[in-house]
This record gives sequence, C-alpha cells and structure tokens, in this order.
Amino acid sequence: MYVQWYVIQVMKGRKDAMAALIGRVVPKCLLQEVFSPKYETEIKVRGRWVPVQKPLLPGYLIAICDDPKAVEAMLLDMDEFARLLAQGNEFVPLTPDEVEIIGGFTKPGNRVVPMCV
Repeated sequence: MYVQWYVIQVMKGRKDAMAALIGRVVPKCLLQEVFSPKYETEIKVRGRWVPVQKPLLPGYLIAICDDPKAVEAMLLDMDEFARLLAQGNEFVPLTPDEVEIIGGFTKPGNRVVPMCV
C-alpha cells in the first residue's frame, strides 16, 4: 500500500522542535514519519569550509501517513501552530514526482539531501 506524503505548516524557526513534538503526540499508528527535509552544504567559517544542514522547505514539515484527517485532528488539539496544507476541504499530498525527489535522495531517520546531489 502506498502511503501519502503531506505538508504541515509550522512557525518559522520551529521546524525541528515541532517535528519532535508531533512525533511524540501523534500515535505511530496514524503517522509513519514526520520530518523537516534538509539539504547539506558548506559555509565558510574563519577561512575553513564547514559542512552544515539547511532547511529544504523553510516553515514546513513532511508527514507520511494514510489518514490525514486524523493527523489534522491531533494537530488542532496541540497548543502550538501546526496545520496540514489543504485545498478547499481536501488535504493535498505531494505528487509522486515530489516524493521521488525527496525520498530518492534521503532515507527514514536521515532526511538530508547530500551535498553531492
């Protein structure tokens, strides 16, 4: 069975904290994975190049689930802002191409697109 990937909007600068919170609050039976997609790059610090991870989608998380309505209900009960993106009354999953791009270069538990890619 193909599980859909959905986008959750969160407050800017709170992505990692919100991913951890949502991962604790929403039961695993509803939410397979929630993560803040990142990419790897380098920045120059005091004359040396240092590897860093930067947000791929600032202000957004990705939730992998098959019941977005149940996940959204759990998000609405939280004290912090987190909402599944929807169009009208329907939650809109990422397209297969978008899932392939992010999922093809990353793996569960390590959702960072490597620098060489």
